[in-house]
This record gives sequence, structure tokens and C-alpha cells, in this order.
Amino acid sequence: MNNKLYQQLQTSSEVNPYKHDGCYGLIQRVVSAYKEEALEAMDYRDLNAIYFMVIGTWKSSFEHKKKVLLESSLSPENKDSLCLLVDDLKIKTENNEFSNGQTLGMFGSGFMSFKNSVNELDSQKFINLCLNIIDIKEDEELFQLIDDAFTEPLKGIRTATASIILHCLKPYSFPIINGKEGKGTEVYVALDIPIDKQNDLSSYIKNTRAIKIFRDKHFSFKNYRVFDLVRIEDVSLGWFVGANYNGIDQTQRFIDNGIWENGYDDKFIELVNEIQVGDRIAIKAAFTQKKDLPFNANGNSTSVMSIKAIGTVTQNHHDGKNLDVDWIPFIEIKKWYFFTYRQTIWKVATNPDDWMYQALLDFTFNDVPQDIDRFMAHPFWADRYSSYEEEIDEGNDIDRSKPLPYSTEDFLKDVFISAESYHKLRTLLLRKKNIILQGAPGVGKTYTAKRLAYALMGEKDDARVNSVQFHQSYSYEDFIMGYRPDENSFSLKYGVFYKFCKLAEEHLDQPYFFIIDEINRGNLSKIFGELLMLIECDKRGQSLILTYSDKEFSVPENLYIIGMMNTADRSLAIIDYALRRRFSFFELEPAFGTTVFKDHLMKNDVDELLADKIVNRLNYINNEIEQDDNLGKGFRIGHSYFCDCSNGDDAWYESIIEYEIVPLLSEYWFDDQQKSRDYAEELLK
Repeated sequence: MNNKLYQQLQTSSEVNPYKHDGCYGLIQRVVSAYKEEALEAMDYRDLNAIYFMVIGTWKSSFEHKKKVLLESSLSPENKDSLCLLVDDLKIKTENNEFSNGQTLGMFGSGFMSFKNSVNELDSQKFINLCLNIIDIKEDEELFQLIDDAFTEPLKGIRTATASIILHCLKPYSFPIINGKEGKGTEVYVALDIPIDKQNDLSSYIKNTRAIKIFRDKHFSFKNYRVFDLVRIEDVSLGWFVGANYNGIDQTQRFIDNGIWENGYDDKFIELVNEIQVGDRIAIKAAFTQKKDLPFNANGNSTSVMSIKAIGTVTQNHHDGKNLDVDWIPFIEIKKWYFFTYRQTIWKVATNPDDWMYQALLDFTFNDVPQDIDRFMAHPFWADRYSSYEEEIDEGNDIDRSKPLPYSTEDFLKDVFISAESYHKLRTLLLRKKNIILQGAPGVGKTYTAKRLAYALMGEKDDARVNSVQFHQSYSYEDFIMGYRPDENSFSLKYGVFYKFCKLAEEHLDQPYFFIIDEINRGNLSKIFGELLMLIECDKRGQSLILTYSDKEFSVPENLYIIGMMNTADRSLAIIDYALRRRFSFFELEPAFGTTVFKDHLMKNDVDELLADKIVNRLNYINNEIEQDDNLGKGFRIGHSYFCDCSNGDDAWYESIIEYEIVPLLSEYWFDDQQKSRDYAEELLK
């Protein structure tokens, strides 16, 4: 027996349910209201209206309670009365009139509706059971009624769900078993109370009797909620491990065999060997979610980590692969939001400078509810989830159209390079992960960069593409993170690259593209800082501590950086070697000599004579520029000056030459203005 836990419970005070949490009185009022309704008219929506009265771990729990009440088969009068009660309880809760804090409800749920899990008949059976017990006072009469009802399984209603509802209806008669936010069977096992078939609804009353006998013999309290409020242990270290190998979920095999296996032969070996006997461990799966979130994310995807089972390590075989574990599975998977990690194994230890680590440990191993509001107020998530102006209803997703497909063929139609050059460029980016598109003004570097990203994604998904432009004042604080003034003093703000890396980290199965225009205009060492190492292709996924933070940070493997550099800007210093070594450079050429460019002009109703004039004269001037010893091919004129040709007549051509090309030529030959005038005349004749 856990003596520390036993001593805590012996000194625990009674919990008055109606002063502890308003959900006790609320669910009892809701069930009583159903006495006036026809049983045959009830379905899953009515089970929602009962169950979700006691679920309270999300920000908008009050509104969700009213939502499920309004969707039920209750009469309009009962709906109005109960919604007014919820509003009244909200005021009392926010005024701290209940000892359970500022949330109405004590437990959490991994789902938002019984719609897809419970049939109509079983919904009616369970609701009728609630109606029958509401006025019974004697435990034995209650136990017999429940035991008879649970002889046959109720589809979609498990021990956790049933025991939570029964407890809140009769807090002195029914304990919570497997409740998501309660201690579940863990506390009973720690007290050596014999629990039989904890996941089997037909064993609920047998287990209830065993818990009752132990409670009455050893403790003075009667409300079973006290078992959930006691702290079993202080967990300062936990291991969060994956169980999906080659697309196959190994969770059940691990639980059945009392093991965990590292599915890699060449990864995480040292971490696995570091795990000690007695360490706490949890099976997790990380993903993203947009719909049915227990808070309003304004249409954004949110990082989620589902906790499937927790356990204690009983043996480490020190082969970097195999552990023996005493597992406790969760019947209803616990979902943790925001602060997640996708790699197969994550060591989480208490960090006195960062509350999130302890919050995750308490949530996982001590069943402490996640403080959603605190995470939403954190600068990183507050900035992210307020980035959209539109609001969404609880549990609904914003209607966003699917990105249009974009293929290699689309790229070759849009960008005037050959198929061979495209495949070289594509291969280069996939291998190096960082490239710089360099070239003369107007060769379409920015245009090409974005469409290269589309082609590699296979769709025009702008949510996975971000762009910035460097300049002389651009800093590490803008790019990564730094302290910025706020209303009172200074606060840490995350930069555009940091936030984009975190976004890409949530979707490791999809490529993300960060585009930097004028990359050589900024002080690159100052902007990238310590990330000069992490952006290297063979350093992706590796972590280090950032200048302004004690948290580890890595650049994910699925993030690609595309820089653009204008080779005709004399004011810029040569890009430093440290950065040059981390990027591959790809030269974009003017497309005047290509068939596709002339076809583009003619498809946009440019007269063939004018199209030939553009091609021939710009090819001529570019050849002159390339042959000039003081200039070279990096100063040639690009084709993008002429791509917008919807009104492509002689006046359009002459306007481009006179107001865009001639000033450029004058700058090129600033020491020989007669030469620039001669070339201008050649282009305009």
C-alpha cells in the first residue's frame, strides 16, 4: 500500500458536493427535467445533455452546456430554465463561489458528442436508469438496480462515462472508475483495493462495493470525489514514447505484453538507455486538429498529443530498444493541447523556469486538468490564434476551400525554364534544403520561388509558404525572438521564422517553404545567429538552446528555405562564406530566347511582329551587357518586365523601355551616358 497516499486520505476533509462544483446540482436538475419527457423520443442528444453537464475542462464549457441542452428533446420551457441556470452558475463560478475553481464541471472528455457511438435504444436505457435512481437513497437498492442494468453491455457507454454520471447524481454512493480527470483505478490500486475487470461495466458494482468497504473502514469522508482530489505522487520526470511503427499502432501489443520497444536500430539508443527502473512513461501520439477543439482556435490547426496509456518502467534491457513496463491503459484517450512533440521519444523533466513541463507531467500522471486559458494567454499561442478575425462556433470548422492542385506541368507553363532545369532545381532543393535563386533584375526569382514551393507540395497551399524580405535593419529579434516593448515594460516576442518552424513541426509529413527575398541585403550572421548551424541539411531536427530562451529549438526536416539574390546590385557585399556553404546557388536566366516566352506573349494577344521585336532586341542588349567587362551576365535584363502583357501594343512596349529599362541602362553605364543613350535608341526604334 502507498502509505503516503493513505495518510493523506486519512486526514482529508469531507467535500460538500454543492459547494465544491456547481455541476452536481446542474446534472441533478437536468435529469429531473427528463421525468417530464417521453422516453421513446430520447436519443444520443439527450445523453449529451446529461453527460456534458459535468465536463468542464475547456474554455467555453458554459456555452457548450447550453448548446447541448438546446439540441436535446427537452421541452422549450425546460431548455430555457436550464440555460438560465447555467448562466447563474457561470456567475457563481467566476465569483469563486465553488471550491473547484473557475470551471463548471470536474472531468474531461476526448470527444464532443455521443452521436457516432451510442444507439437510440441504449441511450434510452441509460437515461431511464438515471431517472430511476435520482430519488433512491439506500445504497443497496441503488447497487441492485445498477447491477441489473449493467448485466448487458450498453453500446458506447463505458465504465468511465457511466461512473462519472452516476457519481455526480449520487456522490456518496458511486465512485469514479477510469474517469479521465479523476485518479481512476490508479488510486485504488495504490491502496490495494481489489479492482476486478476495471473496464467491464458489468463489474462496476462489484468494484464499487470493494471501494465502499475500504472507505467506510479507513476514512471519515463519504464523498468519493475525495479520492480524485488527493495527489498520488510528485512526478518530476516522465518519458513520452510513440507506438506507431511503419503505420501500425503497437499500443495494444505493448500493453498486453508489458513492454515498450524502440522501433529504430539507429535512433534514440542513448535516450532509451538513460531510462531508469521506476521512471514514469506514457504512450503518446502527436498530430494536429482543427475541428471539435475544446476551445476557439479561430480556424487554426492545433497541436494535439493523445495519451493512450501510462506506466512504470520495471526493467531496462540496456540494448537501446527494449523496456519492461507495468502499463495502465486509458479507456478514453486523454488529449493534451499546444505543448507537444512529434519525435518517437521525449524526455520531460520539471523545469523551474517553464511551467509547461510540470503541467504536462501533472496532466499525464496526476490527472490534473490542462489549464487551457493559461496556454491561450501565452504569447506564442495568443499571437497565433488571434491572427484570424473571423470567429467560429464551438465544435465547428471554418469552411476553407481545398487548395488547387499544382503539378510539374503547371510549373513549366508558368515559369520559363526547361524541364531539365526544373528537375535539377527540384533535386537541389530536396537534397540541400536551402537554396538561393540568383539572377539579374526581372528574371522572376520571387515568382519562381513560390511556384517551386507549389510544385513540390503538389498544390497551391499558401498556409505552408511564408515570405519575408531582408534589409539592413532586419535583426535576430525580428527573425527568431527577442524582447519588445509592451504596455508596461518588455516581453518576449517570437519572430516569423521561429513561429513558422513550430508550425512546420506540427505537420512533419508535409513540406513547408520559407522564402527570403533580398537575402543578401541583411546582416546574415546577425539575423540567423546560432541557427546558422541548425539550418544545415544534416543538422535538421537537432536542438540547441536559443539566446533568449532556455528551451531547446530545432529547425524541422520538412522546412525548406528559398532565398533570392539580385546579382546586379553593386551596393551589396559578397555573401559570407559561412552562409554560402549552407546554401546551393541556382542561376535563373532571362527567358527571351525560349519558345515558351514568345508563346506566352502571343497567347496574351501580343502581335507576332512586336513579340519578335521584344525577343530580338532584348536578346541583343543582354548580349552586349554580358560582353561588357564591367558588367557580365548577372546584369542582364529579365523577362518579367514584359510578362504582364494584357494590353500588349507598341505604346505598352515603349512605356516599359522608357520608364523601366532606360533608367536601368543609365545606371549600368553611369560613366558612359552616350552608350546608354545609344542602347536606348536601339530598343525604341
